[in-house]
Parts: sequence; C-alpha cells; structure tokens
Amino acid sequence: MADPPRLTYYFPIGGFVRVAADTIVLALNALVKDVNAGFSALGGTSAGFVTMKQLKQAMASQGVLRTYHNIVGADITTTLNILWLNGGTITVGETLYNDIALQLGYSAAQMVTLFTLAQTFPP
Repeated sequence: MADPPRLTYYFPIGGFVRVAADTIVLALNALVKDVNAGFSALGGTSAGFVTMKQLKQAMASQGVLRTYHNIVGADITTTLNILWLNGGTITVGETLYNDIALQLGYSAAQMVTLFTLAQTFPP
C-alpha cells in the first residue's frame, strides 16, 4: 500500500513541518474531543454557540480580536474569512471555532472562558 500524501504546513513557532493528512485529521479530532470535554467539565455554554457579535466583543475584551482578524487576512474568498466576516453564530467544534483556538493557541479551558465571556454580551 502506498504511503498517504504528505502535506507541508507552517507553524509560527516551529517552522515548516511535513505530516501525513491522516495525522492532521487525528490531531483535529483530538482537539475537538478535548474542547467538548472541556465544555462538559466546566459547564460549557447553555446552547454551545454564540453570535459572532458576542464572540468579537469577548475577543476584543481579551485583547485578541485584532490579532485573529489579522491572521484571517484580507482574502475575502476563503471559507474562514467568509465565516469570520459574515457568520451569524459560531458553534463549539466548527471550523472557525477550531481555527480560533489553533491560531491563538487557546486550550479547551480558554475557549470555554471565551464563550462564557461572550455570553455576557447582548446577541
């Protein structure tokens, strides 16, 4: 059997890394499991989602809104950018949620804190 395809990714701290696509899938699944466990252990949010307005207000209050906005970039055609600029809500475990955690280096507990804070703002 042939080896799985290998992809090259750049990690801001570690530089370029070549990994198999299935390894990335396993890592993302582990992250989602960790996030969901964190929400269960810490009580999570009542509905598992917040509005983008609430999320951005919470991120601004933590001082990371501009950081993530700059990471998403100016290309308005990317899926992440479309979700970031136009999403009505963000749900635990979805693509944008996972990317925010990854790019900001947030643990499951930090994401719970962010969502809990976000719920304190009006929708």
